[in-house]
Amino acid sequence: MKLLFISVIFFFQTSNSSKTVSDLRYYFSIVSESKANVEKLKQLSSEAKQLNQAVKTGYYASAVMAEAKFKFDPFSKLSAFNNGKKILESCVSADSSLVELRYIRLAIQKNVPSILGYSSNITSDKKFLLNNVSKIKESDTELYSKISAFLITQFKLTEPEKKLLNL
Repeated sequence: MKLLFISVIFFFQTSNSSKTVSDLRYYFSIVSESKANVEKLKQLSSEAKQLNQAVKTGYYASAVMAEAKFKFDPFSKLSAFNNGKKILESCVSADSSLVELRYIRLAIQKNVPSILGYSSNITSDKKFLLNNVSKIKESDTELYSKISAFLITQFKLTEPEKKLLNL
């Protein structure tokens, strides 16, 4: 009976953690739509127990950057964006081998206005993801699907690049 109770608790904790990670990834995709989404992404980035700390901090950094959209004066906008950028770059520098972290940075760089000058890693992050995303296909199908869909929709992939995705 005690084993059954422990198993049930473990199941609910695991499924709740998985839901938190899915929610975190969902809110990342819609963070720029509202200030409420920014706040929700910040909250979820601290709750996602299954993720590496650098990845959680990367999601938090993306929320800080997105918050700039909802500031009124240009100085505050640039300050918020640069604060988030500094946090994200620190995370990537600490562990550049994390697929999800490189995806976060690529998605941001691909979608921010060019006037911000934050696009220097697009080519290297795209190449990294193309070469590494298939490694997570079995262990994290949700992330694999998100990254693959992002690469397909945001870039004109060559046939050899498409093959790297193992679709």
